[in-house]
Amino acid sequence: MPVIKAAGLYTVVYLLAAWQAEGTPAEVWIRAAGPLLPALVAIGMIAWRRADWQGAQSVFWSVIAAGFTVWSIAHLGFVRANLVQGTQPNWLDWHTTFSLVGGGA
Repeated sequence: MPVIKAAGLYTVVYLLAAWQAEGTPAEVWIRAAGPLLPALVAIGMIAWRRADWQGAQSVFWSVIAAGFTVWSIAHLGFVRANLVQGTQPNWLDWHTTFSLVGGGA
């Protein structure tokens, strides 16, 4: 239950920060970091606990970590397209495929 409460609190803080930053340059950074941070925390937790698992558990959590990693790469690619190129990226670019594959894992 504490994890669910923490996730709810994170969501509320993220939405409030994005709402407060609306129309400012910080909005892009908040919206970029908001979804990425939980994925990176999960990857770190899985890497930290990796030695505790064997067999099927190890395979399961490795696949989850791989999915989060691929999704994070896609998210960074999408953010880069928004920030560096300053254009709305095409939804058929490479990062879409990575997001779908990472989310499917």
